[in-house]
Amino acid sequence: MNKKIIIFVGLLIAIILVGTSIYYISTMQKYKTCEQINEELYNYILAIKNQDITYCGNTGNPDFCVAHVKKDISFCDTYPDKNYCLAIITSNEALCPAEDWWCKADASKNPTYCDKMNEKEKQQCKAEIALNEKYFQGNLC
Repeated sequence: MNKKIIIFVGLLIAIILVGTSIYYISTMQKYKTCEQINEELYNYILAIKNQDITYCGNTGNPDFCVAHVKKDISFCDTYPDKNYCLAIITSNEALCPAEDWWCKADASKNPTYCDKMNEKEKQQCKAEIALNEKYFQGNLC
């Protein structure tokens, strides 16, 4: 009887350990490294700069990237924040929330909005709106 209890407890512990390991491995894959984010931004800049959707597959949001390159405003009907999407795709900063400096900078390409951000964001913002892909070659990490 004691052997059955020991075997049962041992199997239960093994199942818990395997389940916990699978959970942690799956959550680790949800987080991106700085290098991955850098690469995604780099490709997004190249897609917009070259008007080439082939770069979009290597961005953080390929569907948004394709819509931005193609100026496909119908995509915004499916986007969680329709006004943000429209602001960026149509370059209409008036559609951005009042204090969303990233949205306003991206939509207008006006670097003065970047000046309202902290220093690291300011540099990234200015590089992004200037479509300066060189900034994203390892500069963010």
